[in-house]
Amino acid sequence: MRNQHSLPSWHRYPGRFTIVFGVLLLALFVIEHINGRFWLNDFRVYYGAGEALLKGDALIWRGARLG
Repeated sequence: MRNQHSLPSWHRYPGRFTIVFGVLLLALFVIEHINGRFWLNDFRVYYGAGEALLKGDALIWRGARLG
């Protein structure tokens, strides 16, 4: 008995997957660039938090510290 899948099998069409995935990424990039949000702000936050953890500093921004 053959197993029927409702979704297409992408491993049978690697070229189609590459094209669909590439178009999706390009569309997201264009939309982010048009909106002026392609600045990787989340990456900066995560990088700063990781750096603070490695140095043993507090996980709070220097400008937001009390006192």
